[in-house]
Amino acid sequence: SSDLYKVTSRLTLNLGLRFEYNPAFQELQDQAADFDEQTGKIIVALYKGSINLTTQQVAKFGYPQYANDIITPSQANLPNKLRFDQYNWAPRIGMAFRPSDNNNTVIRAGFGVFYLLQSGNNTVSYPIINPPFILDESKSQTTVNGAPTLRTENFFEPFTVNTQFNSPLVFSYDPRNKTPYVTEWNFTVQRKLGNNMALDIGYLGSKGTHLEMITPGNVPPINPNDTRTYQERVPFPAFGGSSYLANQNDSTYHALQVKLQKRFSS
Repeated sequence: SSDLYKVTSRLTLNLGLRFEYNPAFQELQDQAADFDEQTGKIIVALYKGSINLTTQQVAKFGYPQYANDIITPSQANLPNKLRFDQYNWAPRIGMAFRPSDNNNTVIRAGFGVFYLLQSGNNTVSYPIINPPFILDESKSQTTVNGAPTLRTENFFEPFTVNTQFNSPLVFSYDPRNKTPYVTEWNFTVQRKLGNNMALDIGYLGSKGTHLEMITPGNVPPINPNDTRTYQERVPFPAFGGSSYLANQNDSTYHALQVKLQKRFSS
């Protein structure tokens, strides 16, 4: 909501306050998982009291291979959605002031907080592309007399308890991610020059906070004396590389704006 206040004949204020409730996403049938970059565990949501191993065919076969690396949300002190709801307040204020009664000069200023939309693709997809809901399997194509032995219809056989999955890529996100927002402010002086001309000189600034950033994880430390394979040197060898999504970036912007306006007809 916002309100306009005429404080004096020369000063007007515009005051506003906006409240935004942003509930955390909840995946269909709680098929959500988050890789913990600190412990190397996969936090998996519960569906009706247990991990959903039926909606995705691969889950019931992949789960036994990673059961020792899987924990529940309560064990990680997280809600079952693996994210927390956000409650955001956005104040705004604007001001217009005439220093004198001749209306030749007007001073305007404003300040506001504006919340941004999350990146839908990353925010929604990260929880659903972790084990046990998605796993990686590789196949080698062999040939006999120059002809491939595997064809489209039999290249990937149905999953079984004997299926051996590759070290999967894992994806991590901050369950306490703050909603990204931009703070904007401006200050402008408008001066009348003669009867048909006006000059505006203004300053505009903004700062972005809690902006999205993705960083790689589960990478080995640099050590020229370590001759082990890459996978043996990563912090969590059971998994491949990881990506960490967190709203921990920021931005700044400053600008000088000048406008000269001339009216050629009345």
